[in-house]
Amino acid sequence: MISSIKQGFYQSLDKFRGIYEQDPRKQFQHRAIFYTILLGIVLMALTVGGLFMVTYGDKAAPATYLSGVDVSGKTRYEIKILSKTIFDKFELTLRHETKTILASAADLGITLRDDDSAVAAIEVGTSRNIFVRFNPFWKKEASLAVDIDYLQMQELLNQEFTEVTIVPKDTTIVFNETSAQFDVMEGKSGRVVSAENIGLAIEEMLMSKTSAIFDVDLVDAGSNITIAAAERARDYMNLRVDLRLNMNYNGRLLYFIDPPDIAAWADIVPNPKTGEIDIEFDKAKIKMFLTNKLAPSIAMAPVDKKILIDKTGKELLVVQHGQRGRQPRDFEQLVDKVYDATVAGVGLEQELDLVEADFKIVRIEVEDVNWIEVNLSNQTAMLWNGTQLLQTFLISSGVANYPTVTGEFRIWYKTVSQTMTGGSRADGSYYNLPGVTWVSYFYQDYAFHTKYWNNIYGVPSSHGCINMREADAKILYDFAPIGTRVVVHY
Repeated sequence: MISSIKQGFYQSLDKFRGIYEQDPRKQFQHRAIFYTILLGIVLMALTVGGLFMVTYGDKAAPATYLSGVDVSGKTRYEIKILSKTIFDKFELTLRHETKTILASAADLGITLRDDDSAVAAIEVGTSRNIFVRFNPFWKKEASLAVDIDYLQMQELLNQEFTEVTIVPKDTTIVFNETSAQFDVMEGKSGRVVSAENIGLAIEEMLMSKTSAIFDVDLVDAGSNITIAAAERARDYMNLRVDLRLNMNYNGRLLYFIDPPDIAAWADIVPNPKTGEIDIEFDKAKIKMFLTNKLAPSIAMAPVDKKILIDKTGKELLVVQHGQRGRQPRDFEQLVDKVYDATVAGVGLEQELDLVEADFKIVRIEVEDVNWIEVNLSNQTAMLWNGTQLLQTFLISSGVANYPTVTGEFRIWYKTVSQTMTGGSRADGSYYNLPGVTWVSYFYQDYAFHTKYWNNIYGVPSSHGCINMREADAKILYDFAPIGTRVVVHY
């Protein structure tokens, strides 16, 4: 039609030109007619265009379909609302051999972009050819705009087709306790139903419908993480486990953090989206380490000084020497410093902020009754009657790995003979000793008793009990009824 209008226009122009040449006096008249016709054509075009803008400027053109649903003449807002209804009907049937699953959009990790869907439906009819745009027989198709989470889809496919798939393992890094370094652990290939292939089919399907049946095949799949990416992660972590993170007090090294502890702070997660291994240090893990492992190793509770006195208040014997204690302050600032140093990959010489606490002096009045003193430094046991020393025996107390408890106790159980068992079969310390005699328990399973398996006295050699010669143990057994005071000290 436009070509015909142009052809008629030029024919009229030639006619006017011929008339003008025959009779120049008619120039003004014919020129006025010519411009009047031209103005009419322009006004007609503007009217039609304006009418279209009013009628279809924010509406879908005739014969417009969104994923197979007719949305002709609907406004952008109406199409946006309708797109949600269309999307809610989405379902996909996947078949592989005898296995069939029906999945919704949510199952497959598909989400709707309703605004973009409405825009697509409006713009699909914006052809410059006005006759195509308004032609009700010329179908204009638009697709729902969606986002696909391929990782979620792949997880679903691996789970649903678990009988036939071999899920690949991503290459990652692991901490080697022997070398105290991280090593690359290469992934393993597998065979899966490909989420990417299904995603492409979904995009094609959405041009005309929202449900379909797909026959799927298995494809080879490898690690999402390359060896090079794992090596970068390994080098990053090895730099950090090699850091010297030292905790000092008064300029003296009090504690250094071991590589396994640093390794345990890191969350190491292969990221299929980026193809890298994501590493983040967890402040909560650092705080837990400092609180549960560092603090007990550097903290020291005050040790009370204990003095035996008589009824007049006279000091008779120091049975336990006092020792100042120390406790760490709040760890929040220390957590930040350890975290920052680890992330930055720089060493740390941190002076600890500890609070010192003085010991107390405890005076214990000794009544005019029997009591027992054990001096672990001298490896002796002494029998007292009030302030009068009655007898001293050489003993053998617990070794360093099984030390004898210190403090003030009471005899709580006695037996003439029993079988004693304990220790661990795993480390070779297990024992089973029948016929141990003259047993006097003073704290839990700590007791005075005889030993027939060796003749070692004057040095520690037991699992915590106080070993005595048989004659000495019999004297103590007869001397101390249940409730007798026992004081153990260095």
